[in-house]
Amino acid sequence: MGEHHSGRSTLVETVKASSSNKSVRLAGWIAQRRVFEVCGFLICCFASACRDALAPTAHVLPVAPVVRSVQPLPQSVAILPYTPLGSVPLATYDFVEGVLVEATIDGFVHVTSDPAAISVHANADVDYKGVYSFWQSGQCDWAATISSPQLSTPGFQACPSANPQYTQMPRWVDTVVLGGVGGNGTITARRSGGSGDPEYCPSGQPCHTVSGTQTVTLTPLPATIRLISDRTEIAPKTILIPDPFTLPINFTVSSTPGSYHGFTVPRRALSWQWIPASGDSALSTVSCTVPPPSYNSYGCAGYIYERGSLIVSARVNGVVQVDTMKVTGPEVRLNLQKTSMRPSTVTSKINDLQSQDVQVSVVDTSGQPMANKIVRISLIAAEGSAGHIHIDASKPKPTGTILTYFNTGPTGVVTLPYTAPEPSGPVSLKATSNGAGGVVKKIMIEVPDLVSLPAGADYGLVGSAEGMHTANHYATSTHIQMLQRLAAEFRKSFPNAATLKFNDSSLPSGGLFDASSLSQIDKRWQSPHLAHRQGHDTDLRTHDPDTGDLILTDAQKLRIWMIWLFVLPKAHPYQRILDHDTYPQGAPPHFHLSY
Repeated sequence: MGEHHSGRSTLVETVKASSSNKSVRLAGWIAQRRVFEVCGFLICCFASACRDALAPTAHVLPVAPVVRSVQPLPQSVAILPYTPLGSVPLATYDFVEGVLVEATIDGFVHVTSDPAAISVHANADVDYKGVYSFWQSGQCDWAATISSPQLSTPGFQACPSANPQYTQMPRWVDTVVLGGVGGNGTITARRSGGSGDPEYCPSGQPCHTVSGTQTVTLTPLPATIRLISDRTEIAPKTILIPDPFTLPINFTVSSTPGSYHGFTVPRRALSWQWIPASGDSALSTVSCTVPPPSYNSYGCAGYIYERGSLIVSARVNGVVQVDTMKVTGPEVRLNLQKTSMRPSTVTSKINDLQSQDVQVSVVDTSGQPMANKIVRISLIAAEGSAGHIHIDASKPKPTGTILTYFNTGPTGVVTLPYTAPEPSGPVSLKATSNGAGGVVKKIMIEVPDLVSLPAGADYGLVGSAEGMHTANHYATSTHIQMLQRLAAEFRKSFPNAATLKFNDSSLPSGGLFDASSLSQIDKRWQSPHLAHRQGHDTDLRTHDPDTGDLILTDAQKLRIWMIWLFVLPKAHPYQRILDHDTYPQGAPPHFHLSY
């Protein structure tokens, strides 16, 4: 912070005064500001509004750069009177990183000393350095300074000791970093102490008369955020996914310009966010956090596996701004024939495998397939979905099958069969390849159009399977209408009989209803509970499951047979009713109603 920039920073010619000099400097700043306009997005605010600024929410942040016009923090100007030990507030920069400003002190104070004064003799206009007091060695009386608790510039010991013991330069200019936390953010203009002479000279008059003021100005310098990385930009603000993708990318908040007169522009990251490109998977790890208030951080390292944009909100020389870095490159593509499939059925008597072709390729930035790329596919079934609320890490939910490691070959395109699992629910196919953006595609394994059997006055719903399958009354709308009509017709025939109890139908999306018996869930994704897969079958209790006592009389059971097979309309050629009196594996006797 040397005075006049003493050969190291911003020596601004300190000779001529000021009106013409100010206009030249203003014109220079305007031209300079035009140079600093670069692509990006800006949030601009003044010091009082920016101190606790947070990044905007993700959904309003653009991921493509736009034209940016940055206005720096406002200029602060104060008139400092000649009064010894006086101070005037200038600005508050309570940012841990500080603010880079051009600081100036303009003008003179006039000092007239009595010839009998002991330590100070002056009869002239005096600049910001003040007057040297030989009586109290090293003190500059009436010196002007810019001060905060940890900084004073140009300082109170800047005046000369040789005659004359003062100077008459109209302006001091320097580039300095001001501000901080813990009380250092308050910046003031201060006047040094008065003379050490006796208050009155022998004539009975004050030893010194002082008049006039000086103008102290802080001008925050303009700077535009510039997010950079340790990768070569293939286009403005665009880099490639690393290959191999196990290498991290280091991002840094910088600015344009990056420094003034050897001083790096202060900056501090406020938030980081990674947004995958549309259609790409969210595989990357960019978990950089906001540093604590007393610590400055402006870097972030992340592992990037797919195309997308890194968005940073940062304070750059006191102004909150937002910038992006686009990460692009080859990408893995999965083209599905369909996003919804029926579940497979595999039993000793049935081998109904539901499958579709999945086309896999790795394309370059122009969309052309790349030959001989290694691709890895992993399958992930959503645990706890489609009615299977039982979760056991030792017996994960089946995912279906597909080739998981392969080379795309000379054409760059491979077609693979994917076979659906028996349980319903979402299955995600995640494909990755070194140096390319990964992708995740979801396939819903389901029997479509199943709806829940609502509660009714003529029947009850039972059989929650001990919390393993609580949503166990789903079926086709036709099947549900038949159950409701069966209960209504039965009530007409036996108005005083016990309410019919409907047990398992199907799960919300159909598919495997895994149970080792009709009353005990197995959780091994196997089941002889075979018919309850398509929404066409429901169990009706005929006996109490705890006592084994009859719920329905023989006459009532016979009436149910008649209603289901002859009274109700024929919903399907296979409409039938089975009496499982000891089936399966010792389960309580029940009726099995199909369609």
